Amino acid sequence: LPGSLEDIAAGYVQVIRTLQPQGPYQLLGWCVGGVLAFEVARQFSRAGEQIGFVGLIDAWAPGHLESTPGLRGALARRSFRLQLIGADWQRYRAGQQSLGTFLRKRVFVQRWLALSGSNPPVPVPVAATPAHTGIADYDAWLNAYLDAASARYAPQPFAVKLTLLRSSREPRGWPLDRFMGWRSLAPAGIDTAVLEGDHFTVFQDRGLSQMATRITAALSTRGNDAGRDQA
Repeated sequence: LPGSLEDIAAGYVQVIRTLQPQGPYQLLGWCVGGVLAFEVARQFSRAGEQIGFVGLIDAWAPGHLESTPGLRGALARRSFRLQLIGADWQRYRAGQQSLGTFLRKRVFVQRWLALSGSNPPVPVPVAATPAHTGIADYDAWLNAYLDAASARYAPQPFAVKLTLLRSSREPRGWPLDRFMGWRSLAPAGIDTAVLEGDHFTVFQDRGLSQMATRITAALSTRGNDAGRDQA
């Protein structure tokens, strides 16, 4: 399997071209998939294709929190961790995850399990097909694979306007960046919206309806802009 996010994105570009040889392309990604959508769009743009829409759902720019300097950076990293813990605790209280799952997500528990040998790190696989067979195991493998590639990825800016959709329980507020680190990477601007729900429930009920409304509006606006450009 490709070891870099750029190579993974290049594979997506090839697959997309088999279905749609030319732009404009509309791309949407959630979490680390948003990072992947950004790089796919960048590669299409570099190839001279038109990008009609790039939407990111709860996707933080890779390395943003780690590279934020000074006191604000330290406070942002602490705020981010504490808000994630709070959101996970609410999911446990709502019966959406078990206590064991909540504990396994905590960094100190992961470190303790790794030191004890009970939970060795998931390696980036080299085989084309993972050895896991269960859906949950495959999902964990895929997330670990994409997260590892994203951690090594240094996104480069290009002329694109992003639509950034944040769930209302995603870490937010000062000292965190409301553009989730994407502002310097999208010189054409960023449209932002906050949707009801958390990182997962945003795809349900009111959050999903709000998401559909924002995406529809963005697609309509970009389509009108493209028509004026061609005229």
